[in-house]
Amino acid sequence: MQHLRLDWSDGNIGIVYDDSSFGFRMAIRRDLRIILERPGSSLRLFHNWYRVFMPYIQGLVSRIAIDLSDILHSDFDLQPIRTSYLFSLLTYDFIPVRAPRPVSSHQLIGNLLSHRPGEDGRFLSVPSGGAAGPLRTGRLDVEISNFREVAPDVHVREIYDIQAPSNQGYRGIWLDFYCISETVGDGDPALESRIAPRPEFLLEQYTVPYRDFFRDRVVKGFLADFFKDCEFSCAVGTMP
Repeated sequence: MQHLRLDWSDGNIGIVYDDSSFGFRMAIRRDLRIILERPGSSLRLFHNWYRVFMPYIQGLVSRIAIDLSDILHSDFDLQPIRTSYLFSLLTYDFIPVRAPRPVSSHQLIGNLLSHRPGEDGRFLSVPSGGAAGPLRTGRLDVEISNFREVAPDVHVREIYDIQAPSNQGYRGIWLDFYCISETVGDGDPALESRIAPRPEFLLEQYTVPYRDFFRDRVVKGFLADFFKDCEFSCAVGTMP
């Protein structure tokens, strides 16, 4: 346990495990949110960490909730009301396979102005009266979300957040992908009722956000279409 230490650097109590392959930070914020995060790394290292660590996440969160209930002298055990996963990528230097010159981030993201991720994450045309072309100046961001029933009466919101700032000559694209336990309408507008979220499901079924969403729909579907016929580089933290 020599790599484990307490951390108060951001004003919240947390623990940090310093390790080049399996490092992470877990913090409890003042609003009682429990945050688990790890430094940027290669996808292979992340996969290995996720496979080893995440089977314990539900028990760890439950233990923290019990301890917080004791500390706060609560008459009832604290329970999670929302579970959210975030997978982030930083990509840059987009070079078409059949062309020697790189393309800008706006040229790539412009395709999303008339398309959206479909059932399997691949591009699906959006019927509209004419989509705008990619912007020539400034920042171009697109955020698209899909609701999905991942189990009977269990719904999540999957968010595709693509950001193309204009700095460094439209050279980079930041991509954030969220899988969030969500409350949704029951489909009957006359009743105006809502189906309650099931945040514990994403803690129990931790493969759903990573395997079903990130691997199958984001990497194999969305990114395959977004970077179609284009090579690119990835960076950790900032572009070189």
